[in-house]
Amino acid sequence: MLQERKWNRGIAGRAADNRRKYVVRVEERRLETVRKVRYLGVKVGEGMKCEEHVKEIRSKVLDMFAKLKRMKRKNGGIGFRSLKALYRGVAEPMMLYGWEMWGEEMLRR
Repeated sequence: MLQERKWNRGIAGRAADNRRKYVVRVEERRLETVRKVRYLGVKVGEGMKCEEHVKEIRSKVLDMFAKLKRMKRKNGGIGFRSLKALYRGVAEPMMLYGWEMWGEEMLRR
């Protein structure tokens, strides 16, 4: 049995604006229309826009950089190679996850 799921207004496009005219049902259950949804960890809004997702990831990466900066001290901190490895292993994947979905939108700006 299918579980009740939210219908993404962004994916439905402008057709979802008129809720009375377009009703989507799955196994006799009416699907709710929402303005944004998280799909595979990527926030998607109306019109397939991912601005909120990019802002959230930016905030997380900046917080991570602040923590890495504290770890790099002149005396007794971790070295440049270790910081670079952390950056490549943590920051880059965070920033690039979902690029296929939201990258072109950001390049058009």
